[in-house]
Amino acid sequence: MCTSTEGRFRSWRTAQSVTKADFCLEGLQKPKGGYEMFLFGGVNRANSNTKYHDAYILSLPGFVWSKLPNPTYGARAYQACVIVGKRQILSIGGMRTTDIEKDMAPQGLLLFDMAELRWMDVYDTTIGAYERHKNITAWYASGSMDKMQWSSEEVKGLFVKQEDGGGMCL
Repeated sequence: MCTSTEGRFRSWRTAQSVTKADFCLEGLQKPKGGYEMFLFGGVNRANSNTKYHDAYILSLPGFVWSKLPNPTYGARAYQACVIVGKRQILSIGGMRTTDIEKDMAPQGLLLFDMAELRWMDVYDTTIGAYERHKNITAWYASGSMDKMQWSSEEVKGLFVKQEDGGGMCL
């Protein structure tokens, strides 16, 4: 969601749905417009509190989900995520599959590179600026934005760049 200058919230549906709670969510803005939201882990409260180890990117303005590689350290919920450096996301803490299971992630930290779409073991201070991964770029280059079904013209106007400079969310 995003807010407008009128202070109203708007909502929309994505191309796919992800049903989970207590995940971490963080995002990076592409320098020339667009945004990628990183969603990792979480729990399914409706199914015996099953914890997830999967990760996704929600790319805006296309509202398209991309499945990411799973981390080698297993499921995690209730963690926090923060942007570190120019394009990496750090997952901090959280709970593993059970309360007594030893956390194999070093100090409970997991690091993901948003440009390379891969989990990393070491933070790199010299890594370049964020650019969309080639797979996400290919989705936009294929003309998929032209095929989108917007929930309303009002929501479309928030995300699609207009000649008058409109498109306030990105």
